[in-house]
This record gives sequence, structure tokens and C-alpha cells, in this order.
Amino acid sequence: ALSKNQASQLVNRLYGMSFSKWVKSARIAHALAYWEQHSNGKWPRVKDMIFSSGFQNTVSFYRAFKEVTGESFPDFRERQKKNITSYE
Repeated sequence: ALSKNQASQLVNRLYGMSFSKWVKSARIAHALAYWEQHSNGKWPRVKDMIFSSGFQNTVSFYRAFKEVTGESFPDFRERQKKNITSYE
């Protein structure tokens, strides 16, 4: 089994980023996949997306979203409005 330090070093070597950044990136990828899977012309439930992606609150999600994508989540959502026909 790998120690925490060894796992962190491995992620750093494989992905060129810290373990925490890698986890944030994976969680944001999950959130974006959730958005795609649950939109279907409707506004996805944002809180469900946030919590299913492993974030504990909206503040940490919004901060990670901006860090990983370079775009704020409200800006992302605004761009997505053209694909939404109804709201849940």
C-alpha cells in the first residue's frame, strides 16, 4: 500500500498537479458530467450536483469551479441558458 506522501508524489508525477488540485479537478469533472446528464432541456438541481460531486458546500464548489475551469459557475450557467427550456 502507498503512504499518503507516496500517493501525493505519484499524482504529482502522473498529472503534474498537487493531490488536492487533482481531487478538485476530478470533482469538477464529475459536476460537469452531472450537468450534462441531468440537463435534458431542464435546469439541473445545482445543490444535488454540488453534493454528488463531493463538495461540502456551495462556497467550496464555486471556488474550485473557478480554479479548475477559469470561469465562474454563474458565468458558466449563464452560457448554458440557451440550452434550457424549463426550470426544476
